[in-house]
This record gives sequence, structure tokens and C-alpha cells, in this order.
Amino acid sequence: MIHMDIVMHEGMDGPHLFEIALKTNDPTQPVKKLQAASNWVPR
Repeated sequence: MIHMDIVMHEGMDGPHLFEIALKTNDPTQPVKKLQAASNWVPR
């Protein structure tokens, strides 16, 4: 499980794509990218 706390400041609403590079022990894919998409709405 991966847990991310993300704080968006005022004016940063709308769609965002976050990407985390994960190192693996697989020699054919030493780095695997995890993507998290979000759409922030103002409160």
C-alpha cells in the first residue's frame, strides 16, 4: 500500500497527474512509474 498526503493551495484546482518512480529488482524494468490522477475542486 502506498499512502500520499497532498495539499493543494488556493488557485490550484483542476486536473492533476502525479507520478512516483518506484525502483524494482526486475532487471528488465528497474524503474516502474505509478500514476495518480486527481481533479481538485475549490471549497
